[in-house]
Amino acid sequence: LVVTDELREHDDQPPEQVAEVAHEALISRWNRLQRWLDDSREALRMRQEIDHDASQWKERGRPADELWRGGHLAHAWEMLDHEGIDLSPLEHEFLDASRAAETAEQQARALRQRRQLLTATSTAAVLLALLVFAIAQYVAATDLAERNEELASNKEREATRAETEAENARRERE
Repeated sequence: LVVTDELREHDDQPPEQVAEVAHEALISRWNRLQRWLDDSREALRMRQEIDHDASQWKERGRPADELWRGGHLAHAWEMLDHEGIDLSPLEHEFLDASRAAETAEQQARALRQRRQLLTATSTAAVLLALLVFAIAQYVAATDLAERNEELASNKEREATRAETEAENARRERE
């Protein structure tokens, strides 16, 4: 591995020091170097993808539907934190807008869920109140029917007793 004094500059980025592989055998035999190169390639691909999508986003007027979301956005932030990739202001703006849009969507989804829960709870409370009212009405109607039945039975007994007394009084007179 040879570290040179050469500095390479990229668009709007600070110059980077260059390291060149002195022999191809280093790549194939040095596992740690191989992992570093693989990680660097993945970071470079991610950086290029961010750059491309951020540029497209800017050219199209920054539409919200072109922002990143979900696992893709999480992976990008993870790569940035892990690899320390320097981003241009536009790329930062793109990822920040993506994160803000995703957060807003999560908050809107949570609000919808809370509203649905409130609606379901309110509906259940109203149905429970109606059920209690219906049971109370049923109990009251049943009690009234039993009292009416008892009154009718008492009147029937009184009528029978009155008939019996009248019959006995008539017999006594005869």
